[in-house]
Amino acid sequence: MEVNEIVIFSILVAIGIGIAIGVGIVIAILVSRINPTYNSLTDIRDYPGKIAEVTLSITPDQPGSILIRRESTTIKMRAISRDQQIFQVGDRVVIVEVHDGQAWVTSAE
Repeated sequence: MEVNEIVIFSILVAIGIGIAIGVGIVIAILVSRINPTYNSLTDIRDYPGKIAEVTLSITPDQPGSILIRRESTTIKMRAISRDQQIFQVGDRVVIVEVHDGQAWVTSAE
């Protein structure tokens, strides 16, 4: 192989690796949004009325994510706006009810 061929080959390999890493990151983000995680050691019947912090924006068309801090436990849960409001990251919300592992939230203010 000539020097030019080696350089071109190296560039193509670097581009391929970059694309593979980018696709992996996108897939990881999508999977984390599809499969919400919450701590099964806590009783979800206790969640209504609790204050939570938005960690992924919630819109009327798109569920987001919230963090519920209880004693020594932090619970991440998928959340839906109950009254079609938009909530940004960092907003405080009140959990109104929980269905199928998703919290229905409204403004805490």
